[in-house]
Amino acid sequence: MCSPMLSSFFHKILIGVFLFTLAVPCIGTILSEKQKFSVTEKRELASFPALPWYRSDIALKKALKEFTKSFEIYYNDHFFKRFPLVSLNSLLRIRLFGTSPNFMVIIGKDGWLFNAGDWELHDFLGTDQVSSERLDQWEQILEQRQARLAEWDGNYLLVVAPNKTSVYSEYLPSRLVEHRGVTKSMQISSFLDTRAVNSHFLDLTTLMQRHKESGSLYYKTDTHWNDRGAYLSYLEIIDRVKTWYPAIVPLSEEKVHAQTIKGVSGDLALLLGLKGVLTEDLEGLTITDACSQGEKNYVNEQVSADLQLTRTVCPSATNMRILVIGDSFLDYMKKYLSESFAEVIYSREVELHDLKEFISLYHPDMVLHLHVARYIDRTLQGESQL
Repeated sequence: MCSPMLSSFFHKILIGVFLFTLAVPCIGTILSEKQKFSVTEKRELASFPALPWYRSDIALKKALKEFTKSFEIYYNDHFFKRFPLVSLNSLLRIRLFGTSPNFMVIIGKDGWLFNAGDWELHDFLGTDQVSSERLDQWEQILEQRQARLAEWDGNYLLVVAPNKTSVYSEYLPSRLVEHRGVTKSMQISSFLDTRAVNSHFLDLTTLMQRHKESGSLYYKTDTHWNDRGAYLSYLEIIDRVKTWYPAIVPLSEEKVHAQTIKGVSGDLALLLGLKGVLTEDLEGLTITDACSQGEKNYVNEQVSADLQLTRTVCPSATNMRILVIGDSFLDYMKKYLSESFAEVIYSREVELHDLKEFISLYHPDMVLHLHVARYIDRTLQGESQL
């Protein structure tokens, strides 16, 4: 049996360890450098709340209550070693239970991650079907956009980049595949198939499905297609555009060279707090002897100060100037498009309905409108006329 003195010593040690365990997070939180933005959660972190200095007892009581609530949010956001602890929790849940710690990310098979946000999962399950009346409206919108550009001898092309879930559905959990539905892009593709305006609409889903066996076209840990997927899509777009402008010469494969990039974490791994933990080796494509020298801000009297546009120039390319509107999928295709046209104006933050005045002044030879399938509603909403 332990002596009373030894037992008392051990009790003091346990109390000391307990107090130390409580104190370290508090002291660490106070002394650690505070971040303003969480890249993982894509949001601003809470700032320290204002201290409640009030004279009125009633006002002070209310202010203290609000301060306590705000301070709790602040403390949770800046808890000592919060991000490593979140990452550890995420990794354990994925490895041990195969469950996602973030409702925005689906844990698939063989290390594949999928986006469950932005209505992509709803689209995959076909829970929000497009009415026949809405399909008719979309057809009219496409016709009216093309008619407007035709007044300047131009053309309009709406390109749909497929959702990752539509291309690599075999890596989704079986419980989701069993309930697969009809996506909106499938609906409109089928609807427009026999319509005259179909030449101004291009859904790349079939292309991606047909070529995926030849090599990965999307990132495992990211929402987007990779360089290879973007290049194949670019060739398909050029093939369509050549029906209007036969002189266009696509960027040849001889000028496109592959290199392996190791240890890359995509945006979905980032959402899980596992950047640098969930990684993949991928194929990056570079262009030799590129004509375009990269994007520069487009400053012109035709451009409102509110419009954020960029421009590339390639003097040796086809003598055309085009306007390209797109989302994040466009970023992977810019380097190819910039080699095919003498002047390209890019819009990433400004949509078509806000560019009507600019288009009427600029008179592009073509407007290329590229959006991922889950955003097709936004692409075809609002005023139809340019």
